[in-house]
Amino acid sequence: MTTPSARRTSKTFELVPYDPALGDAITAFNARLDAGGAPPEYRLHAGPGPIYIRNQQHGIVEERLFVVDEGQVRGGVHLQVQPFWVDGAVQTVANIQLPLSEGIVDRQFAFLGMWIIKQVVRRYPRCFALGMGGTDRPLPQLLHAMQWAVWPVPFQFRLANVGRCVRELRALGPAWRRRLAGGALTATGGSLVGRAAWAALAAARTRGVARLTTRPVTAWEPWADAIWESARGAYAVIGVRDATTLRALYPTDETRVRAHALLDGGRHVGWVALSVRQMSGNVHFGNLRVGAVIDALTPPGYETAAALAATRLLLDEDVDLVVTNQSHPAWRAAFHRAAYRSARSNYILAPSPQLVPRTADFERRMLQFTRGDGDGRIHL
Repeated sequence: MTTPSARRTSKTFELVPYDPALGDAITAFNARLDAGGAPPEYRLHAGPGPIYIRNQQHGIVEERLFVVDEGQVRGGVHLQVQPFWVDGAVQTVANIQLPLSEGIVDRQFAFLGMWIIKQVVRRYPRCFALGMGGTDRPLPQLLHAMQWAVWPVPFQFRLANVGRCVRELRALGPAWRRRLAGGALTATGGSLVGRAAWAALAAARTRGVARLTTRPVTAWEPWADAIWESARGAYAVIGVRDATTLRALYPTDETRVRAHALLDGGRHVGWVALSVRQMSGNVHFGNLRVGAVIDALTPPGYETAAALAATRLLLDEDVDLVVTNQSHPAWRAAFHRAAYRSARSNYILAPSPQLVPRTADFERRMLQFTRGDGDGRIHL
């Protein structure tokens, strides 16, 4: 029997790409997690797995890697590798998604989580994890222990249907209390008054801001390149958003996330990517119809106009709630002016020290990470 210390110094571990020949070993790995009582969401796909980026010829590549030890699969990780604008130059950056090891059920392999991260950094020194469900979860705690910065990406929201939000938002208290309060608001017309109050607040804060026109994006054309070139200088770190990468991130035939061009006097000045989801028993949103501003880009100065345009588009979809996660100060200020409030965020950013030093000032570093980075486009 191999001891943990021998395992820790073993040279037999490899991180290898997916191969159909690994199918039986992946199935056996999942069976061991089942037997160990691991939560059901922690499993490896035995087949090719989900493809989040369909147009991988456009500069964004997904990699599924597996930890193999003497013919046995002991873990795996999903990477999304794409170009980022970093301190004035385009660099290759990897987003770390779904790292998993047998260490969650067998302490013999407890070191594998850190080993996987180190192997990813060896391949892609500039990398990051995003989402993760809160700073108290295992992955952000592991990255913090590895001297990575760990920051929440601010969460902002705007209520559209106040009565339904009061009834459904789990954070507002026990279900019986939410039902009573929501019913009272609806019966007395308080829900409509609340929506009008939010709209009035936005109008007061954005007096004089241009009202942009919108149209669905049917093709990512040179106008998108021009917006990228005029906007990128405002950011220290941002995923490349030229027409090529936008074709991969937001295909025009995609139904889950829909992109809209923003125009000022007929001239393209930006775009927004939006989603609408009907929730059903969601742990955070109950049964609300939730609109999300997934991503957006404009030249500096148009952020507030873009936030207003995105909000109008989502309100026209009859959503109950609009949410967004934005890290850049200009975008956070824009949504604040559009009458969004802030709440505790469980959307966590952890960049490698080679991408953003741990000592960096999050507020002043001019980083832009949104739900458009990583798998936040798919998982709300």
